[in-house]
Amino acid sequence: MNEIDKISNKFIAETAKVKYTYNFSWLGIQIIQFPQDMIAIQEIIWKVKPDLIIETGIAHGGSLILSASILELIGNGEVLGIDIEIRPHNKKLIIEHSLSKRIKMIAGSSTDKKISEQVYKLAKGKKTILVILDSNHTHEHVLKELELYSPLVTKDSYLVVFDTVFEH
Repeated sequence: MNEIDKISNKFIAETAKVKYTYNFSWLGIQIIQFPQDMIAIQEIIWKVKPDLIIETGIAHGGSLILSASILELIGNGEVLGIDIEIRPHNKKLIIEHSLSKRIKMIAGSSTDKKISEQVYKLAKGKKTILVILDSNHTHEHVLKELELYSPLVTKDSYLVVFDTVFEH
């Protein structure tokens, strides 16, 4: 491991102890991400200009709002958020947000066949699809999400897997 990897791993380990990623919001909604990841994802959205972003893992909803805000600036597209549990107070905040017109949510496990069938139905006819995986971070779960959702990623787009640091 080189020096920069050692420093990076130490930074992640130390910030995890104090829940550093819980200190941020995007347009009023908490987002559980490192700021550098927030910058990177908005750059990807701006470059790709997807008409559909599929996000597994909603938590407080900040990442849905981030994606929707960039799509709003682009003038096109919607975000589909999937979570096994969408807490009522978080759902209310998302629905009441001015960017909610660009957001749809599905409650259920992203690896459930019935849920993935709904996602595929909503993705039908979309020209550019970006997928962001940020739900259950176990190896088995992420692998299943990759198997289910990677076929939806269109040419010149991306499939982003957050929190791969868990393996370290």
